[in-house]
Amino acid sequence: MVRDMTSLYGEDNVAFVKVDGNRIYEIGNKYDVHSFPTFIYLTPNTKGMKAIQFKGNRSYDSMRKWMVKLLKNVPKINQE
Repeated sequence: MVRDMTSLYGEDNVAFVKVDGNRIYEIGNKYDVHSFPTFIYLTPNTKGMKAIQFKGNRSYDSMRKWMVKLLKNVPKINQE
């Protein structure tokens, strides 16, 4: 997924961060994480104050559709 989204949008337009929620409790609490893995989209320029948590089937296709929908205003460097 990370490679797919990065190749589609470019490294300057998307970033993925992996956080060990068992070691860094504050982040899990801030974003109401109860299980792992959890995928959260942080809206740019909001300092993490606006977040959308992925809810749904954890298949590649459903997660990819969710990400593409969230990134609809981000210019693609490669076409699908």
